[in-house]
Order: sequence, then C-alpha cells, then structure tokens
Amino acid sequence: MNDQQQIAGDLCQRVEELKQEKQNWNRLWQDAADLVLPRRGAFYDERTPGQELQNKIYDSTAPWALEQLASGLHSYLTSPTQRWFRLALPVEMEDSLSEDDEVQRWLQNSTDIMFGVFNSQKTNFNPQAHELYLDLGAFGTGIMYVEEEYVHAPLRFCTYHLADCVIDEDAYGRVDTIGRTFKLEARQALQLWPNFPSAKFQEEARKNPLKKHDFVHFVAPRKDFDPRSASPKARRFASWYLYPQEKLVLAESGYHDFPFMVPRWSKLTGERYGRSPAMTAMPDIRMVNAMAKTIIVAAQKIVDPPLMMPDEGFLLPIKTSPGGINYYNSTLNPEQLIRPLETRGRVDIGFDLIDSRRQHIIRSFFVDWMNLQEGPQMTATEVMQRTEEKMRLMAPAISRQQSEFLDPLIDRVFGILLRKGYFGEIPQQLAGVELKVDYVSPVAKAQRMTQVMAFQRMMETLAQVAAVKPEILDKIDGDGVVDFMADVYDVSYKTLLTDKQVADLRQQRADAQAKQVQAEQLNMAADSFNKAGKGAASLAVVNGGKNGA
Repeated sequence: MNDQQQIAGDLCQRVEELKQEKQNWNRLWQDAADLVLPRRGAFYDERTPGQELQNKIYDSTAPWALEQLASGLHSYLTSPTQRWFRLALPVEMEDSLSEDDEVQRWLQNSTDIMFGVFNSQKTNFNPQAHELYLDLGAFGTGIMYVEEEYVHAPLRFCTYHLADCVIDEDAYGRVDTIGRTFKLEARQALQLWPNFPSAKFQEEARKNPLKKHDFVHFVAPRKDFDPRSASPKARRFASWYLYPQEKLVLAESGYHDFPFMVPRWSKLTGERYGRSPAMTAMPDIRMVNAMAKTIIVAAQKIVDPPLMMPDEGFLLPIKTSPGGINYYNSTLNPEQLIRPLETRGRVDIGFDLIDSRRQHIIRSFFVDWMNLQEGPQMTATEVMQRTEEKMRLMAPAISRQQSEFLDPLIDRVFGILLRKGYFGEIPQQLAGVELKVDYVSPVAKAQRMTQVMAFQRMMETLAQVAAVKPEILDKIDGDGVVDFMADVYDVSYKTLLTDKQVADLRQQRADAQAKQVQAEQLNMAADSFNKAGKGAASLAVVNGGKNGA
C-alpha cells in the first residue's frame, strides 16, 4: 500500500466513524422528513426516482409552517430585494477615515458587487439559501458549500443533503471538518478525473458508463499549513476527493478558508448537530397527523356508514354503491331491511381538538412572529411598531445564524472576489486592514430601532421643557442626530455631505449673511447721509433767505 492509499484509507475510516456517531440523529431526521419535509428524506434507504413521498402526512400544518419559517428567514436575514449587510471600517478607524471619500466609495462599490453576486442567477444563492432554511427548520442543521472555480460565475452556492454529510468540530465548537459522500455515474467520474488512477474502474466505465459509484469529498484543517506557499496543497484547509471502493485519492487541493457553512438552529452541549423547531413540535405533529387520520375515518363512517342486515332473506352480494339495487325474498318479514349503523361520531369535537394542536405547531415554527396580523383599527405607526417588536423577539432565536452562517459566508465570498480582482485596486489607507461587516437586514434594523424610539421619546419630553427653558436644546447635536439616523436606516453615504462639505457650506452661508448685513448697514448709512445732506441744504436755503432779507 502506497502513501496515497494509506491517506485514502485513513480518511475513509474517519468518515465511517463519524457516520456511526450520526446513527441516532438519522432516526430524528427521518421522523422530521416523513412528517415535515418529505422531499428531503431518505436518511436510511435510498429512494427511487418518482417515489411517493407524502404517504405519512395526513395534516399539512407542519409542512406549511416550515415553509413560512424558511420564507421569513430568507426575507429577514438574506433578503434578495434589499441590502442585508455592508462592508464598514473597524471601530478604531472610523474617526480617521469616515470622511475619506475614496475609502467610502470603495466600501460602497465593494458591497454593491457582493450584493450583485448574491443575487445573480448564475451563482444560485437565493434558491439554495431557501433550501438551507428549510433544513434548519426541519433538521436543525444546514450545510451550504461555496465553490470557487465555477464555469459561468466567480463562485457557486450549493446546499447539500444532511444525509450525505458528516461534520466534526474544533476545540471551540466551530465546524472545521466535513465529509460528504456522493454518487456519480462512471462516465461523469471520468469527466471530472480523466486520469482516473484505476484500470479496473476505467474498464468498468467502458462496459457500463451509467453505473453509479460512491465517492467522498473530505475537507479538514491542514496540519502543515504554510501561508508563504502559493501551492493549493499548502493552504489552510486541505481537500481530498476519494474513491473508497479501492481506497484511492483522486484529487488533492486546498482552500484559503473553510468552504462550508454549517449553521445549527440550536445546539446542546456535547452534540455536534443542531436541534430544530420541528423536533420541538414533533409530539404535536405526530398527534395532529393521528387525529387527522381518525377524523377522516370518522367522517367516512358518517358519509358512508356501515350497514346492518338480517342474516337471511337477501340475495348476495350486497351492493352499497349509490343507486345500487339489492333483492330479497318478499315472503319473509318485510321489516328485515338493510339499515345503516349509526356511529353517532362527533367530527366537530375532533376539529376543535386538532385546531388547538395546530396552533402549537404554528407557534413552534414562529409563524405568528413572521406574519403580522393587522387589525382593522391599526394605524401605519402601530403596524410598524408591532412589526419591529416581533423582529426583535425573533432575534435571539436566529442569532446563531449570524455567527455560523452569515459571518463565514460573507468572509468566504469576499475572499474569493478579492483574490479574483473584482473589487479593483484597494485604497492604500485600507492596506492590511480587517474590515467590519455591519448587518442591515430587517431583523438587524429592528434591533437598532429601539435606540431610535428612545431618542424620539427623549425629544417628546424635551419639547415640553423647552417651552419654558429653550436653551436646553443647545445640548442636542443636530449633525450627530443625522449621522445616527442615517446609520440606523442604512442610508447611502452618497446622499449625505461630509463634515468638511457641511462646514464649507455653513461658512459660505455665514459669509453671505455677513455680506448682506454689511450691505444693509451701508444702505442705512447712505440713507442717513442723504437725509443729513438734504437737511443741511434746506438749512442753508433758510439761512440764505434770512441773510438776504
């Protein structure tokens, strides 16, 4: 066995060990798949294309609630219609570079480029993000891969099925290792690896090119990482493609940063995988499905009840279809007729019970927080306040998504685009600077709106005091208020003047006012002089007349 086979064998063994640790999770995930997200099932047996997937679901409340949760997360966290992040300066550099137009323009343009990449159809982010949110709500763990070298775009997003992946964490609870098992047809494998290192495989591929084979992609931190080397095999994270059947390494490369985003909805100490809202609501989901099945049977008995009939007198078989005709011996007792068996079932009670369980499921998936029900007497301000309040309540439930999904996602995309030169020349002022990411999604804005509401309440109180002591308003920094509001509402810097421009504008206004005052004073002096001159002339005339007289 050569070194490559030894590496492949060790890595495949590690994947199998991680799979064994995942067995208990497969049972939980399969239950969630069967009753909540059937199209993402098959944690045990392999599916046949076109197979019936919803044969265990009798009530669609849970699947509907999951779709609402996924749509809400997509809209509130990574909305395709409005910005949900922006590149910003680190706190220690805000004072020195916040007025630098070159820096601000580069940050704004870079944010625009990244936002365009996320919304491009070629990168496929939005549909894959929705699949990730579905996995989070159903299984508690989602896995998204950001592929750098793609044919039609600088990168591509792909959400993988949890059943195909195993994960491991570092000492700080961060996922840094992943193994993914996948299948390829023999001809597809040869397209990816033309120099497939197995004569046996190539021979089988010629005979049966459509036969599918198992492959493994394994990514983990590299022990011999060398930041000075330009070789892909020396990067921070190592990547191996393996053919486990013959313990072969098909390709070895590396990544500058971890290419997988693995968010968990909530996580217990000592567990690698997350727990989901579907797991929380699973008792109610099972109960609702059982009750729905029972109600269906009860309703069938009422609509098409079982029949009671005498033990003799009728000619079999009995026809129970609408319009069916049954014959009997008329010489027997005419009272011996077929009668329906009244079960006296109360379907309405069943509906009352099932509705209460449905409400528990809806609340477990946060649907009542995602969808605001407006009352007929609500004003626009009340609607806005209630919406922001619900988003603030949602923030603790989804805060983990920022650290485990959004942060590494933006870092990965920014790094790829930066290396490919999409951002152009970096300003010298930002050389070696680690930029900050500000989140401006609806949820993030709602969290910060608390500060705005506090300021508004302060101004309402001060307005009453200012009626008596107007000098207290001198304490308010008008420019600071504008900057604060622009930051909260994510207003583009292009719409605001810099402090220097504002100072120049005010100086021009002050100069213009001073000139106007000076001109008015000169006019007043001239008028006074003219009036004085006319008075002196009148006096001279009077005096001259007197002298002549």
